[in-house]
Amino acid sequence: MFAQLENGVLYPCPQHGCDGGGRPHTNLRRFYERNPDIAVQDGYYPVTHTDKPDGDYLPSWELQEVEGVTMIVQVWTPYTPQPEPIPVDIEKLRADVDYIAMMEDIDLEG
Repeated sequence: MFAQLENGVLYPCPQHGCDGGGRPHTNLRRFYERNPDIAVQDGYYPVTHTDKPDGDYLPSWELQEVEGVTMIVQVWTPYTPQPEPIPVDIEKLRADVDYIAMMEDIDLEG
């Protein structure tokens, strides 16, 4: 698979289209697979997917040189997930607010 990488976003090569020289191809992906030098000239690089490590990680993409070949490699960045929100019982909350309002109306000093 060949793709372009812009601002960390992966854009796969379209199935059909023109190469950088303007020549149309009915299977642009296969053309780039057979002509990787032209793919790189047109801004498309081979893509390498990697296995997600155990735990909480987010995927991202970066250009790397692997064994002399520039390619787009999937990398994993650890992150801390947000805690689950505390569920709120709306009806109980309304009843509590009503109770507090009622208590404020009672004159406890008089």
